[in-house]
Amino acid sequence: MPAPAFHCIYGAVNPMLRLIKDHIAAMSGIEHDDYNFSPFSDHGGLQKAWGLFSVSNSNSSGQNNELDSLLAEMNQELIA
Repeated sequence: MPAPAFHCIYGAVNPMLRLIKDHIAAMSGIEHDDYNFSPFSDHGGLQKAWGLFSVSNSNSSGQNNELDSLLAEMNQELIA
């Protein structure tokens, strides 16, 4: 069972994380194009995912997005 704090973020607050997990389990990977189809498109698609994984960087004047690096890392680990 996940830790309580992780469970709160994972289950109740952010259904996109559950969708990503389920997709990876079924398809052994995830790509940007996958967000154009259900169930991701039903929950905001790629734009929503980018918004969820954007982080403020105190060293720059904008926000960085961690989604691309996260997807690349997950897919790399899956084929390793």
